[in-house]
Amino acid sequence: MNNFVSTKLIFGETQFSQRGLVLLLPSALNLTLVIIMEPILNAILARTDNPEIAIGGFAISFGLIGLIGLPQLRVQHLTLIFLQDNYSLRALRIFVIRLAIIASLITLIIGITPLSTLIFGAIFSTDANLQNEAEISFLWMTPVPALMIIKMYLYGIALRIERPLIVWIGLTTSVVSICAIASALLFLDIQGSQIAAISVTFGNFIELGLMLFSLAIISLNFEKSGKHIKVTQFELTKFFAPLLIVAFLPAFSKPFILALVSHTSESTLSLAAFPLAMGIFTFFTFLVGGLTPTILALMNQGEDLKKISRFSIRIGLVSWLFIALIVWIPSLSNFLIGDLIGVSGRLHQLTLVALKILSVLPLIMVIEQIFAATLLQHKQVKKLVFINIGRLASLIIFALLINLFTALNGATIGAIAVLVTLSVESFLAIIFGYQHFFKPQIQGSQV
Repeated sequence: MNNFVSTKLIFGETQFSQRGLVLLLPSALNLTLVIIMEPILNAILARTDNPEIAIGGFAISFGLIGLIGLPQLRVQHLTLIFLQDNYSLRALRIFVIRLAIIASLITLIIGITPLSTLIFGAIFSTDANLQNEAEISFLWMTPVPALMIIKMYLYGIALRIERPLIVWIGLTTSVVSICAIASALLFLDIQGSQIAAISVTFGNFIELGLMLFSLAIISLNFEKSGKHIKVTQFELTKFFAPLLIVAFLPAFSKPFILALVSHTSESTLSLAAFPLAMGIFTFFTFLVGGLTPTILALMNQGEDLKKISRFSIRIGLVSWLFIALIVWIPSLSNFLIGDLIGVSGRLHQLTLVALKILSVLPLIMVIEQIFAATLLQHKQVKKLVFINIGRLASLIIFALLINLFTALNGATIGAIAVLVTLSVESFLAIIFGYQHFFKPQIQGSQV
């Protein structure tokens, strides 16, 4: 009898893990698509007549576009939490359209007013050619922030109703269309960063159109419960405003850490080694990055949070194993960093040291996402603001202390800064989310 129960539990966990992976893979890829596409587009721009200016101009404009479109990261969470019935679907649609309009207005104001000269000339560049390149590509990408926000809303719907195939269709369409358009423009002898900008814009339009079509041909009618909780625009705004703060606060961490690295010993090499280590780490732990929307989707389908947590920890262990094998087995690290990426000498050493420090992070990140998702599900968004303020405060304190007491190289300091801040964030998430972890789950209606 005990063997039968054990077998049933193991089989149930296996089935659940398969279901979780079906949702997790597209979620994780969706969030890391920019990381994947940027080097591909840079490789295409490298074949233009003036590759340095083209790549630099696109990097500046695309970075600013990403900053304006940052709310997209939280729109998906908003959709997963509030989408319960046809009434909430309608309310979310109105809210997302308004948010997209605001993002479009901000992009237009920057693109067509003298503000563009201030931003691209005074802040980002003193080179006239680079400034001009950035302004042109930014204008081409004016619709992109709004498109990204609407896309994330549609991705949230697809995950909420457990239709991950729609997300796969959108992701595949985006990658193929962007690469095809960029290659065609290069073949037609179009020059400059506008190659990447035009392909990103039209690629997003094509992806959005296909997503809308895919969702239109399936039924989005929720079960009639006879009782509907009316979701107002005020309630959505009240919930979303703190989420914006939560999205923007971590965005300051990366430039802050890079600035910290630039003022340390071996700064030139470290400014190359630290981003390289972060890129490798992000690539091999991309599944961890998609856990929050996956956890929310599973919770809204009524799955047990403890079962979800076990699944998430297994994902963290697998990610940790991948990165640990690479950094602690010399033959693997030499192949990846030396042979595949082509880094050697001191830069290779600094990259590997930074990776070894970062390699302990996957499980810490998983714990943070479990408790952060729990807080989101219980709509405790103000606590998430305090958690991210604590993360930023820990970074500032670390910066002050590290300059006083150590002369470590910049790559090591950058990696330690990431480890410290994410560890503090995880610890605070546990402190604020612990009591909600054991509360009854707020289950959404079924589709």
